[in-house]
Amino acid sequence: KIKILKGMIEESNLHLGILSQLGKAIPDDIWLNNFSTQEKGVSTISGYAPSYPAIEDFLTRLEETSLFKEVKLLSATIVGEANFPRSSPGGHGGGEIPGPELEERNQEEKESISFDIGLTSR
Repeated sequence: KIKILKGMIEESNLHLGILSQLGKAIPDDIWLNNFSTQEKGVSTISGYAPSYPAIEDFLTRLEETSLFKEVKLLSATIVGEANFPRSSPGGHGGGEIPGPELEERNQEEKESISFDIGLTSR
């Protein structure tokens, strides 16, 4: 029983650490709507962003934390009109994020981008 309780406490502390790091890394223009853990040390977060550079900025911030050894964009899909406050996009171009032509279309149509990010804890 003690071993089970110790395991539960360790897992709880890991989740608190992840949530704390997310709170520090999340930009003002990113909205999270889900956090789940698949196995020990592997989590997925889902949310919405106003632009691809905003997602890239968030990925960079997550990579700079001390808690995650791997941060991976699992999906990014343009969805309907944004239902959250939009601010100016941050970040820089390049990487796996689609190019400026989609970014321009996204800004013109005021659409938002749904994303999923995989995290592996250290």
